[in-house]
Amino acid sequence: MKLGAGDDFCSAGFIFGAENASSFYVLDFPTISHLWPVESFWLTLSVQRADGWRTGIWMQQIQGLSSTPGLWHTARVSLRGCGDAMPAECMLQVTVDGNPMMPLALGQLLPNGQRVELPHGRPGYLGLVATDGHGAAKPAFRNLSV
Repeated sequence: MKLGAGDDFCSAGFIFGAENASSFYVLDFPTISHLWPVESFWLTLSVQRADGWRTGIWMQQIQGLSSTPGLWHTARVSLRGCGDAMPAECMLQVTVDGNPMMPLALGQLLPNGQRVELPHGRPGYLGLVATDGHGAAKPAFRNLSV
């Protein structure tokens, strides 16, 4: 995945657990222009609501990564154990260029007081999402495998 260079905000991300075009989970890698000089690389997990808004679940800065626009990053996303049988084992794990995000388990209590929400007990569609602000460099994806 390659992040773009919008004037204000741009992101590349993955959609999972989609029931339809207005109900899904998003794992986003946003970049905001004022964070480029400080090399701040973030990851956000949110759920898209039917009213068009997203509700944030978790946000984490990943240390050791450059947020410079136009660089390619390798993201590995694993959502396991989220079938009908054992929802207690439902877990999301993410690494970017080998740097891990805190693993998130269904129902886990987060430091912000919320509980982790993940799709479980139902199949869902996968997809990609990209926003480019008003920049010339667009987010891009390559070498995808599911």
